[in-house]
Amino acid sequence: MRIFYNNIIDTAVLTASSTAAGNNTSSFAKAILADTFTFTSTTGLLVIDLLAATQIKSFIIDIGNMTGGGTYTLEANATDVWTSPSFSESLTISDTALYWTGDETYRYFRLCITDTDNVSLGYIMIGSESYLQMPGIDPGVTLNYETTSSNSISNSGQNYGNIGYERLNTSFTFPMITETEGVGFLSDTVAGRQEIKAMWSEVQNINPVWIFLWANNLDEHPPVFAIFDQDTLSMDKLSQDGKYWKTELEILEVF
Repeated sequence: MRIFYNNIIDTAVLTASSTAAGNNTSSFAKAILADTFTFTSTTGLLVIDLLAATQIKSFIIDIGNMTGGGTYTLEANATDVWTSPSFSESLTISDTALYWTGDETYRYFRLCITDTDNVSLGYIMIGSESYLQMPGIDPGVTLNYETTSSNSISNSGQNYGNIGYERLNTSFTFPMITETEGVGFLSDTVAGRQEIKAMWSEVQNINPVWIFLWANNLDEHPPVFAIFDQDTLSMDKLSQDGKYWKTELEILEVF
């Protein structure tokens, strides 16, 4: 599991190539997927000025109305001149998000999108850290999907329903956590108790994060925009010397 929670979008100046009536680029910095920004063309360009050369390691944006059949590119440059950008790479597309991970240091980044309808996109997360790689998940995982729909039965037996939406609401157990980050079972560097606690302290149960449940298999489950639906982060001590710990994360999908 990878958790993307670090975001520096609030420090950036955003300039769009066009703006549909009633829209504002501030939508890109609001952690609400439903508050999208719409361009007036099938091509949307968004210049992101970080005000100084800044190292970024991840870029995630809500998929909006993208079809998957367009072109989706992240560019970067030392100046706001895009004739021949120093960095250009296609974003990976999933069912829920466009994303990139790497390591680039520039002042200016530019999102370039072309699709079939007027481009409409949501919240952007720009990470100065790549992501938090969690240690192994307990294999006994159950994915619970709940609905916010409701119904009632009248005195005459008729059913009346209000259609809501479906969301993931489930928990994951991490049974073998070391004190600090180190090499995991599959040789990845995985977070330890201290790194997980630092992440929790920053987002708590308030700030949404992007979660890649199975980072190497997004076909099985796409990235989830979620909050931690818990008031407490509990760390169970599994050994007398505190070498190993166990914790659980309650995940609630939000939009």
